[in-house]
Amino acid sequence: MHTIPDEGTWFLVLNPAAGGGRGKKLLPEIESALNEAQIKYSLHLTTEPGEAIWAVQEAIAAGLRNIIAAGGDGTFHEVANGILTQSIVDPSALTLALIPAGTGNDWPRTWQIPSDIKGAVRVLSEGHTCLQSAGLIQYHLNGLPCTRWFVNVAGCGFDAAVAAAANKAKENGRSGYLTYVFQLVQTLFRYKEVASHLQINQQSILVDLFAVLAGIGKYAGNGMMLVPEANPASNQFSITLVKKIPRLKVVRNLPKLFNGRFTTMREVSILQGSKLAINAGRNLLLQADGESLGEAPVTFEIFPARIKLVVPRPNQPPK
Repeated sequence: MHTIPDEGTWFLVLNPAAGGGRGKKLLPEIESALNEAQIKYSLHLTTEPGEAIWAVQEAIAAGLRNIIAAGGDGTFHEVANGILTQSIVDPSALTLALIPAGTGNDWPRTWQIPSDIKGAVRVLSEGHTCLQSAGLIQYHLNGLPCTRWFVNVAGCGFDAAVAAAANKAKENGRSGYLTYVFQLVQTLFRYKEVASHLQINQQSILVDLFAVLAGIGKYAGNGMMLVPEANPASNQFSITLVKKIPRLKVVRNLPKLFNGRFTTMREVSILQGSKLAINAGRNLLLQADGESLGEAPVTFEIFPARIKLVVPRPNQPPK
């Protein structure tokens, strides 16, 4: 554990559209809590996808070293990529705090960062930080090679298909937990397994792939514990591999997705590795931190101690 140095103003990136407009509604409460805690900040409101990446890069170039991300998992993903893709300072020299204001808020859930504004700001004001790993993805979009970082959970297969459907619904003005569940169930009966070749470190696996997830954090998909053995401070991904599975079996076990007990099913394997490569016979979609990116072939590689995150005090879970 470390303590945040007193380096002045925080750069607050807030997505007003997070959580179907929840970010905008929470802005007065966020500002009030920060002012009450006597935390100095400059505010940047995002207006379009991808904006948080370059906004953070510009803030770092201007000398700011402490960043607050207020929004949902998409906002957290972009802010983290802004930190990890700049080359002015080592990413681990920057401090990132999260204020959950979206629908899923899956990354802060692993760290037990409070979901209420006052609780999240209290964690920020207490100033305890921890270094966590980040994952680098090399993938393809329209046949062209691309790269992206992730800080929570990334995967290929069914989860990516659900993310694509949910993100499309969001573009059409439909978001929230119920929308996500609807897209999950609808996608479940449309999705077809993809013959895939997985390489986990030196282990080679041929599989009719339902889903594979590389986890730094435990949660994805609006509170589902899809990678229950993940440890964000580890130098290894925890990998959840799901082979071809009857759809009704998935439906019967849906409640177990929220407590991680689905891993007892024979179609599910829990593996570990610092590198995961996936090749598929046809298009296999990819998501990272809930964001739809592209398709296989894809490679995930973990980089330990890459992000310095403000977290609750050790051995004292938030009230």
